[in-house]
Amino acid sequence: MLDRIEVKNFIVDFLVKKEGEFIRENIDRCDLIDAGILDSLDIIDLALKLQERYSIRFDFSLPETFDAMRTVDSMVLLVTS
Repeated sequence: MLDRIEVKNFIVDFLVKKEGEFIRENIDRCDLIDAGILDSLDIIDLALKLQERYSIRFDFSLPETFDAMRTVDSMVLLVTS
């Protein structure tokens, strides 16, 4: 089973590189898509990085997969479940 803390740190690091350190303050309460932090290309980029890093595959034909990309916590659950 994957370590949730390590996966969360990987996702947060991706977001910090994209947006800057200030993003850490509100990252846990933020809908990343509605806030404009992640757009469709960012989602694909992050999903590819997660798949490569953790040897997993996402099925983006499922609406729940896309919805899981909205928050850090839901992405962590997607990767670790």
